[in-house]
Amino acid sequence: MSTLRPRAALTSTLLAAALVTGVLCGSPAQAITGDAANDGAFAFTARLDIGNGARACSGYLRGTTNTSINQGKDGVVGTMEKGDRFGTSVAASPEHLAVGTPHEAIGEKTDAGAVQILAHKVTGGFPTPLVDADQNDSALTISGSAETGDQFAHALSMTSHRTVAGNSTAATESVLAIGVPGEALETDIKEGGRVVTVKITAAGKAAQLDDLSQAPADIIGTPEAGDRFGQQVAAVSTAPGAVATTSNALLAVGVPGEDVGTATNSGSLIAFSLLGNAGDREQAVEPGTFGLPGTPGANQKVGTNLHATGAHLYLGMPNGPTTYGAVHTVPWANITSGATDAVTTYEPGKGGLPAAGVNFGAVIR
Repeated sequence: MSTLRPRAALTSTLLAAALVTGVLCGSPAQAITGDAANDGAFAFTARLDIGNGARACSGYLRGTTNTSINQGKDGVVGTMEKGDRFGTSVAASPEHLAVGTPHEAIGEKTDAGAVQILAHKVTGGFPTPLVDADQNDSALTISGSAETGDQFAHALSMTSHRTVAGNSTAATESVLAIGVPGEALETDIKEGGRVVTVKITAAGKAAQLDDLSQAPADIIGTPEAGDRFGQQVAAVSTAPGAVATTSNALLAVGVPGEDVGTATNSGSLIAFSLLGNAGDREQAVEPGTFGLPGTPGANQKVGTNLHATGAHLYLGMPNGPTTYGAVHTVPWANITSGATDAVTTYEPGKGGLPAAGVNFGAVIR
């Protein structure tokens, strides 16, 4: 995913201004940018709460299309209900976008969660809805079933998936990673968490690709209550324009409740390939590994905040051990090929950043 573009930054500022002036009120907008779109424009989405959770929507800006996405739109499944928090998570690729509703009730299962997948192709002034999915939906056949508190789609990330090499204007498939941190893996492993990956074709057909958790024997770690595997996810191609392979299509999964040694809730991040058998190329990223500074510590909750670009994995550590928090950028090459490239750290009080504030690194985009 790209860094924030000037137009997206301006739009974010305008949205913030709208919130301040009272046109919209509630929690702040949570924004992302997508990869370069096929016409050279950029996709931008932002989550807006209206009326203290009574309604919610995602704003959408791409090229000359400026609209909102909510459950009152034709083709967007569900009804607007207080507390659904439609748009808590958003993700985009050059072809597709997804909007999460992690607190959507599925039948009588509250906070079970759902996701809406759309295409950037505009129909009637609005992105084209393709498919919605929850863990009970037969349209996409997601493994498992909806349960109270699953928070399916609490986190989303999307990247291009190329089956043939091509330039940036060619239509591509997409892979969507869906974090389900509230998933109970067994009756006694509450909030163990899992991640579901979905492949979306250029024609808009979607199918489950994989189901990831720490339950299988070949996956790093042991599933434990409160691990919240999938609290955050970051999918990325490290070779845009190239055919997707097990080496360049990558996924980072945050496990902020992971205990490392005797350090309770130290947290961890597990890097996988998006393709092939997940256990074949996994790596656990924790302080003291792959150039990431420090040592595991209680309640650091590594994996709560992360972001990925084609070259680096960004880890936010707002919970310490530093006074104000920090962000570390780990080269993907360190993780995937054993390189020892330098890790860059951004920390208040260093490198020109003022020594002030709290929770630096709580959000990374």
